Amino acid sequence: MRIYAAEQTRCNVKSTRLFQFVLVSRVLSVGLNVILAPILILGWPFGPKLGVEGAGMASFFAILIGTVGFIIYYLSRKYWLKLHFSMWKPDFAEYWKIAKVGAPA
Repeated sequence: MRIYAAEQTRCNVKSTRLFQFVLVSRVLSVGLNVILAPILILGWPFGPKLGVEGAGMASFFAILIGTVGFIIYYLSRKYWLKLHFSMWKPDFAEYWKIAKVGAPA
C-alpha cells in the first residue's frame, strides 16, 4: 500500500509537468540499488555475504531513500496539487466491494 501511494504521488507530479524530478529520483534510486547490491550480496569490500537477503535489502533501502526524498521534495513545493493525508484513510466498504468482485475468479 505504501509503495503504491508513492507511485501514485509520482504520477501526480508527472501530471504537473515536472518530469525532470521524477526522472532524477528514479535514476538516483536505481543508482543507489546498483551501488548497494554488490556490497550487501557479496559482502565486499567489507561485511558478511548476505546473498538473496542482501539483494532484497539493497532494493528496499534504494526504494525507501528514493521515496522519502521524493515526498520531501513534493511536500516542499507550492503547486496547486497537494497531498492530503486525510484521504489516505482505508475505505473498508470499498475494499469489500472489490473483494466480492474478485473473489469468485
